[in-house]
Amino acid sequence: MIVECPHCYSKVMPSVSGECPSCRHNIHDLQDVEPEKTALTISSCDRLPPVCCDCGNSTQRYVTVTRKVSHKKEPDSGAGVALILGMLVSWIFWIVAAVKGLRTRTQDLIIVELPQCELCGTLGAPAPIRVNSEELHMTFVVNQKLKQQVQAERALAGEA
Repeated sequence: MIVECPHCYSKVMPSVSGECPSCRHNIHDLQDVEPEKTALTISSCDRLPPVCCDCGNSTQRYVTVTRKVSHKKEPDSGAGVALILGMLVSWIFWIVAAVKGLRTRTQDLIIVELPQCELCGTLGAPAPIRVNSEELHMTFVVNQKLKQQVQAERALAGEA
């Protein structure tokens, strides 16, 4: 059975003894965990309800969390032709292509607007526990009230 570890918030299949394979804590040991917290994955296009991500109270204040991710972009079909022509024309092209690589590095910004009340904001801005550069979303530890509202809105929109 896959569960969310209350220590590292990863979705895991614990061992028979209850050990999380990600953080090695026992998922049944609830000492020093925050039972009102859970993981929520958010993309840039998500509009979150006005529920503080930390305490679960209503708020109209939103904070922007931005992460820059870079990844290698696969070459287009013309790159292969250029490689073959270049190898025929010059051996130097082969050395440059081997050193530099045919794939180019691209950068994307993931920008998320998270609701956070003024009081919780004094403790600092929320930070993601995971950033997925392929899917362009971030995972945060949030109050369960926020996650429940997001799940309810997604279910109404047919995204569940």
